[in-house]
Amino acid sequence: QCPPSFAANEDNSSQLKRFFHWASGGRLRFAWEPRHSTWTPAIVGELCRELDLIHTVDPFEQESVFGEPRYYRLHGTAVGGFRYEYDHPYSDVELQELKQLCEEKPTYCLFNNKQMSTDTARFIEIAQPAEVTSHRN
Repeated sequence: QCPPSFAANEDNSSQLKRFFHWASGGRLRFAWEPRHSTWTPAIVGELCRELDLIHTVDPFEQESVFGEPRYYRLHGTAVGGFRYEYDHPYSDVELQELKQLCEEKPTYCLFNNKQMSTDTARFIEIAQPAEVTSHRN
């Protein structure tokens, strides 16, 4: 996760490339969460493809443009400029929407709000397929 001040410019792109070329190798796969509005989907997609990064997003704020599995970081309610209300508990409606998003492709979800433990447990309950029970006559 980059700080919100890490804007898309030539210097920062070079630093990013230098770091991930240095860190790459082995069995590790990296995810990257840019948080400045200047990181457009085109720029992010190009860098993620070049560096084999998973684009990390809050799915309620933006779409992931590259990488599998997808990686979602749920910070709470977005208040703009990649700032969040971390005190936001996710509603059942939001968790249902998240479930639908996760069904499209393999996805990791990290709840990063103050209610992360509770919201994670609720999401697991919602995301699990209903158990099928059989009845014998």
